[in-house]
Amino acid sequence: MGAAFLLSLEVIFPLLALAFAGWLYARRIGADMTAANQVNMNLFLPALVFLALARTEGDFAALGKMALMGAFVVLGSGLVALPFCRMLGVSARVGVPPMMFTNYGNIGLPLIPAALGEQALSAAAVLFIAGNTLHVTLGFKIMRGDLSLRFLATNPMFAAAAAGLLFGAAGGNAHSEWLRPVEMLAAPSIPLMLFSLGARIATAPFHHARAALGAALLCPASGLICFFIALLIFSPDKEEAKILALFAALPPALLNYMFAEKFGTSPELSASIVLMGNLVAAIVLPLTMTAIFLW
Repeated sequence: MGAAFLLSLEVIFPLLALAFAGWLYARRIGADMTAANQVNMNLFLPALVFLALARTEGDFAALGKMALMGAFVVLGSGLVALPFCRMLGVSARVGVPPMMFTNYGNIGLPLIPAALGEQALSAAAVLFIAGNTLHVTLGFKIMRGDLSLRFLATNPMFAAAAAGLLFGAAGGNAHSEWLRPVEMLAAPSIPLMLFSLGARIATAPFHHARAALGAALLCPASGLICFFIALLIFSPDKEEAKILALFAALPPALLNYMFAEKFGTSPELSASIVLMGNLVAAIVLPLTMTAIFLW
């Protein structure tokens, strides 16, 4: 048990160190990450998604199953969280999205392959795409009452995912030299995401401590409840189950706060939930990884 916990800390320490660097830089110097985040979302991260899916070697059935399980966890988490949000006195428009839409980008993409090996990167990318698609469609519907299909049609990440799948299906991975420029573009994506995560946490306001703490604990709890239900429904193999467990235990995405600020749905409360959820994750994720390593 102790060795497994130490191993989980070894995996998560570099991720926390990069996020802490972003937090420290923003606190001491100030950091406007808008331009950097835009480049990351439009270029570096699509390159990473393309690279991960281009190397799947045609295992599309497994990736489709993973996307379906990820969508089940996302949607189920919202249903599980809904009555508890009412108990906490938090509006569903404010409390449910952070429970459903978690940090599968800033944390999930670096954490899953770091914990389970580079072969898990394609599954992490598929979960990221599935979660992000639900966030900008169903999430928009919950928070402002309409959908954002235009975002899907113009988002580089979805184009990169489709191109990566086609590239892999066509056997393009056999020509690995074609992927070297993409590897160079993808290299900054994960460190920049983690640095940006820390910088955003440093500037997020914090209020409503009781509701924020309750929601922060509810987020991984609702996800893991749905994970255990998914085991019964989808019967994943051990490696798929480990990936899904980490996905289910992720904290709320920072994008929830940004959307709440944009749409005027209690942004201060949303920021507090996101901030507390990511702080709680420093305890929850090592415990989840310890359980995975002992599996």
